[in-house]
Amino acid sequence: MNRQAKIHLPINLDFTKSLTAIANENMPVKTFTVHPFIKWVGGKRSIINELLQRIPKQYSSYHEPFLGGGALFFALKPDSAFLSDIIFYLIVTYTAIRDNLEDVICNLRIHKKIIN
Repeated sequence: MNRQAKIHLPINLDFTKSLTAIANENMPVKTFTVHPFIKWVGGKRSIINELLQRIPKQYSSYHEPFLGGGALFFALKPDSAFLSDIIFYLIVTYTAIRDNLEDVICNLRIHKKIIN
């Protein structure tokens, strides 16, 4: 079986706005608001207010089997959460942002310089 390398074209995004949304270095952590950083097919952004009205007032932990963009997770900001998705690279991305945010930002800045 002959496999050919996949070539991904760069996506035209405003990385400055994206980086600011992910981590604003001048904003105090206590007022930091986190939002989904990607759009996902089947995302819940458009119906988030309706979903929030239907969530139980109390629950012990939040389980998200199909995380995608994470709109509901970010809107709820649960104390305890179990997040998963079948897309390996999506979970790797979330893990990298959680555990190595500064490295992700550094790599995005390098990527921005390369594509510009």
